[in-house]
Amino acid sequence: MRPIVAHTCGLRVVGEIDPRTLAFGRALRAVRRRALLIVASVAIGALAGYGVSRALPVEYVATAQLYVAPASNQNASFQDVVAGANVARSFVQLATTTAVLRPAMTAQGWDDIEAFRSRASATQLRDASIIAISFRDTDATRAAATANAIAQSFITQNHAVLSTIQRPAVGILEAQIRSVETDIAALDAQIRDLQKRTVGPGQSASPDNAALQAQIQPLDSARSLKQQTLAQLLKTRDDMDLAAARAESTVTLYDPATAPDEPASPRVPLNVAVGGMLGGVVGLVAVATVAYVRERITSLDAVGPSLGVAPLGEIPALAARPKDGTRTLVMRDDVDSSAAQSFRSLRASVLSTTSDKQPAILLISSARAGEGKSFVSANLALALAEAGTTTILVDADLRNPSQHELFGVDRNAGLTDLLEGSLSAMDLPQETVSGLTVIPAGSPVRNPAKLLTASRLGPLLRTLSERSGGSVLVLDTSPLLSFADALAFAGESTGCVMIVDAKASQPTTVRRAIALLRRVNALVIGVVVNRVVATDDPYPYVQVAAGPRDPHARR
Repeated sequence: MRPIVAHTCGLRVVGEIDPRTLAFGRALRAVRRRALLIVASVAIGALAGYGVSRALPVEYVATAQLYVAPASNQNASFQDVVAGANVARSFVQLATTTAVLRPAMTAQGWDDIEAFRSRASATQLRDASIIAISFRDTDATRAAATANAIAQSFITQNHAVLSTIQRPAVGILEAQIRSVETDIAALDAQIRDLQKRTVGPGQSASPDNAALQAQIQPLDSARSLKQQTLAQLLKTRDDMDLAAARAESTVTLYDPATAPDEPASPRVPLNVAVGGMLGGVVGLVAVATVAYVRERITSLDAVGPSLGVAPLGEIPALAARPKDGTRTLVMRDDVDSSAAQSFRSLRASVLSTTSDKQPAILLISSARAGEGKSFVSANLALALAEAGTTTILVDADLRNPSQHELFGVDRNAGLTDLLEGSLSAMDLPQETVSGLTVIPAGSPVRNPAKLLTASRLGPLLRTLSERSGGSVLVLDTSPLLSFADALAFAGESTGCVMIVDAKASQPTTVRRAIALLRRVNALVIGVVVNRVVATDDPYPYVQVAAGPRDPHARR
């Protein structure tokens, strides 16, 4: 960032101001100026929050808690606890289904399932095996009863679902057990029949008995296998019965809902706090928006904080133009006015900045057209000439020149003619007004930018400044943001002065113009605030006619 050089009353200050610091400062000043408005916005927001809280119906929230535990033993392992948490996470999605809510809704006398569902909620507590089922109602007792009804309906539906899942498997297992028992009974009958036909104890063996024993042996082996199968099936049935018993205690209502003592909504303190915060934010946004849209540089005090450059002077707003449309040069036509005194103060500030630059080439410009740069240039040049400073005023606004109208001189022989070479500086007419040499814009040209090259402009300005006796050359240029012509002059000048309109100039626009000047390494020595609304002077000076002096008057 380019250093900012400020000259005030002969004191030279070199510094650097961050644009973010300027923006923060402007915002802080706007907040300070509108502090009462922001406080009022906070109060209005808080009152609105209180009013809304009182207008809303009072509602209570009752909560019943369910415990999900897949393990039936009390000394559950860590894996069982994790499994319970995972099951609870799945059950949360089922707790507000129609199958669970409808029985509870019917028991509590509701008839709209969607309205009933909107008041019910189910959450898992911090990844634990606990499901919290809540219900919101305008009656605390009814809210607790409904929450318990939903929890009980969930338990019932859970048992029904598990029974439905287990019933087919149990049926198949029972059929297999009956089939195996039938096979064993048939084998027993066959074995008993064969055993009756064998020889009893104490009798001698015969070939028929040996054949019967051979038939009994495979039957007995088959019966043993069937008995083993039956034992396995019976064990499986016992395991399923145990699982069913465990399923009965998978979800339990361990903390029934009770009627709450305090309503859950509206939360008056919270609503008041939120309303106040929103009101404050709205107030801050409104203040910032108004400050941004209506930001103006209305006095010298606002120049430094808003633009980051030195204030040089302020010019009061003049009365309306005469009926003939002419513009008044106060340093020529109204030398005793307050406006003339303002230009003399401006002259002192400018001379303090140019005292070490001989000759001085002073560029006067503005961000946009209509801010009074030509008027300030003319009167400042007249003020410099009044002080005995050899001064030349050059109308460098080749797009819309006006100095020839202000001073009533011929435009045709001027700056464009000098740049084109059709007229030399030595042959330039000596147009002197109140000790000031005025060089008009010259003959109109179609494309002035072609003339403003460094090879032409630099030598010409140096020649004009030497002709002026090595003093001050005042350049009235075109607006910076309208055309690039002024930047060509800025590169050859020793100092630039920005003119801002206290009634219309936007600081953002002026800052853009100043940035353009600094981009071409031009030195911005300060800002002049034009058309400032005058205030009453607490110490007015009254001009009286000359007369005999009173010997007793205090000196």
